[in-house]
Amino acid sequence: MTTCKGVNNLLPAYLEEALSPEEKKRVEEHLASCSHCRQDVVDLKKALGLLQNIEEVEPPPFFEQRIMAAIREEKKQKQSVWRKLFFPLHIKIPIQALST
Repeated sequence: MTTCKGVNNLLPAYLEEALSPEEKKRVEEHLASCSHCRQDVVDLKKALGLLQNIEEVEPPPFFEQRIMAAIREEKKQKQSVWRKLFFPLHIKIPIQALST
């Protein structure tokens, strides 16, 4: 028997008809006996209907470049935090002295 949690994970793919025949059968068998999950299907269909009616918006100029720059900066900051934690100053100085 399929659990509600397992079925709920499959519902978006079920509604998009993207499940294998076996998965589709399991979902449909569960839906036949579970009013809660049937209601989840109704709710998801309503939500999908609302999303399909939303007008597509053009992103502002240079949106992608700004997002990518912010990601690079965040990654850089995270790397520097890790360097500070795992490569402290008292280790850096002797290593730098050895390299000269």
